[in-house]
Amino acid sequence: MDSLNLDDLYRSYISGKSITAIAKTVGINRKVLSKSFVKKGFKIRETPSKRLEPFTNDIKNLYKYGKALLEISKQFDTTPDTIKVLLVKNGVRIRTLAEQLAISKSANLDKDKVVDLYYEGRSISHIAALFGVSSGPIKGILTSNGIKTRSLSEQSLINSDFLHPNVDIEYFHNLNKGGVSTEELGRMVGIKGETIKRRLERADFPIFKYKSPEYRNIDNDKTISLFNNGMSTKALAEKFSVQRSTVDRFLKNNGVCPRGQSESMINRMANTPEDERKKLTANANASMRGRKVPFEEQCNMAVGREKACKVFRGERIAGEMLQELGIDIVYQKAVGAYNVDIFLPEYSVAVEIFGGHWHSFGHHAAIFRKRFDYIINSKMIPIIIWVTKDYPFEISAAKKVVSICKESRHNKAMLGHEHVLRGDGQCCAIGKSNLNYRS
Repeated sequence: MDSLNLDDLYRSYISGKSITAIAKTVGINRKVLSKSFVKKGFKIRETPSKRLEPFTNDIKNLYKYGKALLEISKQFDTTPDTIKVLLVKNGVRIRTLAEQLAISKSANLDKDKVVDLYYEGRSISHIAALFGVSSGPIKGILTSNGIKTRSLSEQSLINSDFLHPNVDIEYFHNLNKGGVSTEELGRMVGIKGETIKRRLERADFPIFKYKSPEYRNIDNDKTISLFNNGMSTKALAEKFSVQRSTVDRFLKNNGVCPRGQSESMINRMANTPEDERKKLTANANASMRGRKVPFEEQCNMAVGREKACKVFRGERIAGEMLQELGIDIVYQKAVGAYNVDIFLPEYSVAVEIFGGHWHSFGHHAAIFRKRFDYIINSKMIPIIIWVTKDYPFEISAAKKVVSICKESRHNKAMLGHEHVLRGDGQCCAIGKSNLNYRS
């Protein structure tokens, strides 16, 4: 960019154009143009937000007490968007148009009267009706005066005093003590049961909990006994002629955790005859039979297994010993379509616990080479540890794994093949006749 051209651009800048607009015109980055101006010794205007930074607290207070963005922007000779950006940057929530209109309308109301009525216990909607406006302006006055509005339940408690000043709370207590729930008491006088409960508590009366009418069909001991013996919540609901959700709520209230979907299905299958199970699964088996699962779907399934983190006893023992030696581990790490038992992320080592000779036969033997080639090609060093009755996993095997990890950092020759150990940490050739090891 020659000097003459830069002078022309700067003349446009001091005439009022922004650097962004000028840069866009000549097809360069605005930062490049800005730096060129500075390098040339040209003075750059302060950004609006920089200029307003000393007045941040004043702007926040003006907005807090009801001033609109447009009014504030005129006061500080800038745009509403600049004020908005400054407020958002300082953690101030911008009001919606409806909220701002409500505050504007509230300017013509008697603010002191509104505040007094609210402190007396009147609701926002009640005060709004008195002044012939919507609830928004009333809420705007309260908010601008720093008054925290009551929750619905808090207002309901106060309303109950206005609506039912002559209710004998002792009479309610005697009914509750005699077997009537607070919910039913509330329905008797047209207010919430929670309101009755709070009024009883405020009068220092104990609260007696009873079954709601829908619970009264349920036999406590029998229901819990049947559930523990395997009956589903659906079957219990049908037996006692209530909703399924009622049974769930009843069990929770009695300290019994309802079974989840997976657990319920396992329980159902355990109590279903074999021929019935075959009928139930026949369609699913038929739809999957002969289907080739796409690689992407296999990878997603591997990620699901990693999240589920189902770890067997031998893997858990090995993982805990490695952790005792200061090694970070990940159980069931997904590697493409496969999972490795224990992954050591610091060293990129995959530890496989072979807990039985069945690993060297059938399907496992058939996919062994393909699986481990994929692991090796993923830049991991696989370590196979045979854990059997004769060779249970010992600390010596964990130490051997750590030794291989440390050696692999400076010995690249260790890449490209698997290391096979016994549970005592000694090298071995178990399964070699059926598994095509890379030595």
